[in-house]
Amino acid sequence: MVVLSRSLRDCVNVPHFSFHPQCSRLKLNHLIFADDLLIFMRGDLPSVAAVMNALSLFAGFSGLQANLDRMSIYFGGVSTTVRQQILEFAHLAEGAFPFKYLGVPLTSGRLKLCHYGPLIDMMVKKVLHWTNCFLSHAGKLQLIDSVLSSQLVYWCSVFLLPKGVIHQLESVFRDFYWGSGEDHGKIHWLKWDFFTRPKMEGGVGIKEILSWNKALLLKWVWKLTVGAPSLWLNWVEAYLLKRQSLWSVRSKSFDPWVWQEILKVRDDFGLCGEKFCTLAAYHFLRDGGIQVQRLACIWETFALPKHRVVCWTAYHGRLATIDNLQKRGFCFVNRCFLCKQDAESHGHLFFRYTYVCQLWRDLMREIEWLYSHCLWRGLPGRIQTMLLVAIVYHKHDVSFVCNEIRFELACRCQRFCPS
Repeated sequence: MVVLSRSLRDCVNVPHFSFHPQCSRLKLNHLIFADDLLIFMRGDLPSVAAVMNALSLFAGFSGLQANLDRMSIYFGGVSTTVRQQILEFAHLAEGAFPFKYLGVPLTSGRLKLCHYGPLIDMMVKKVLHWTNCFLSHAGKLQLIDSVLSSQLVYWCSVFLLPKGVIHQLESVFRDFYWGSGEDHGKIHWLKWDFFTRPKMEGGVGIKEILSWNKALLLKWVWKLTVGAPSLWLNWVEAYLLKRQSLWSVRSKSFDPWVWQEILKVRDDFGLCGEKFCTLAAYHFLRDGGIQVQRLACIWETFALPKHRVVCWTAYHGRLATIDNLQKRGFCFVNRCFLCKQDAESHGHLFFRYTYVCQLWRDLMREIEWLYSHCLWRGLPGRIQTMLLVAIVYHKHDVSFVCNEIRFELACRCQRFCPS
């Protein structure tokens, strides 16, 4: 590839070769990365002939022949007559925008919602692959945070995603977590806003896409601020800034739309220094909420992840108790399936139910015994919390089984007693 790059650089010395109007100041005629190659030139026959001759010379002394069937030529502002002459001479197919380069679509104008289809399809494909894996909610959160959110980094580093695309992506994440699908729906007990809050603010720490997108784009603003050497920086200074300051230049209607998006986040740049931290920029951009100190014990404990997620859901009062099901239109008699007396709610399941009250009394008795024998006091606080979180989880497990029995009985009644 080094030899090919040198051959293409040498073709600019041909007398009749002309640079692309947006590349002449940098003497740039190609970009190459791995096996992806972009060649830029003015849309005239002599320039195309010089490039084709350079490819022929490279094939002569390397034995590597360019595959014309996999090459396309793209025109902009070229007359129909000249375009036809170039196509007949080069024997290349005329391409159409957008086309994919290094995994993202390139187009002459602003990307439309349909152009983000590959990104959304990639997310849906991964989710469908995990659907039959019998994952817990904790496992799904881990996949959303470490896999799905990571897949967005590259796109978010290049484009400012439209709100419609962000809404579709969040819908994919949300449906995957709650288990919804095209042919069946599930109750979404919590708004997605709860998931994108930091753990200390009552959430689970999933990154909010819009703020994360802006934080990644701010890195380009930082590069312009500190003058980090790069080809992109040189091109921006030559054709967009034109000796102006980044903070004074105004967005113009004929500027590249990606540059317009970068200027939109320019005013959010509040972190300046020799090093840029995307995570710090993200926390700077998002609206901070009220911290909930009591939730720290849930996430900082050694408890199993699924125990912590159930405890977090119970804290927000969003477990599938009968009172919550009634609020969502289910016709159930609100009576605890275990005691057959009181209404079922979070307070009843975890504190007022006779068996649970006895359980807490026994637990407190054991704790007092441990304190008296100096055992409990010697346990780390995280281990103490782990035991309490595990109790909440297993109490929820009992209520979950009761709900399964309740729904099974309801289905049988509908089957044998049709209306």
